[in-house]
Amino acid sequence: MIPKGWPIKGLKAAKSAAREAYEEAGVRGTIKAKALGMFSYEKRLVEDGIVIPCEVRVFQLLVKRQSKTWPESHQRKCRWFAPERALSVIKEESLRELISSFIETKRPRAKARARA
Repeated sequence: MIPKGWPIKGLKAAKSAAREAYEEAGVRGTIKAKALGMFSYEKRLVEDGIVIPCEVRVFQLLVKRQSKTWPESHQRKCRWFAPERALSVIKEESLRELISSFIETKRPRAKARARA
């Protein structure tokens, strides 16, 4: 799963996403203002078992550093994956499709730079 959360009052969506990435995974970097896309999932509230349908906008974050500890480090694990391996462990189909599309758009640029 990727870091996600509720919108933060006073912050634009991209900045809110960057804050969630720090709080949930300890990563900081440069975030793009435009969303890559969205995916939907159902969130189950633990305290009362209610299921809430959620739509998540996904933003590209160029990670520059990762902290050894972060606000939710005692609740979460952060793991890094190669792109293809990441696709194999993502359970939400719509997120998997979004990440797959992102990987494909990045591949040609990397190959072009390698030839230059």
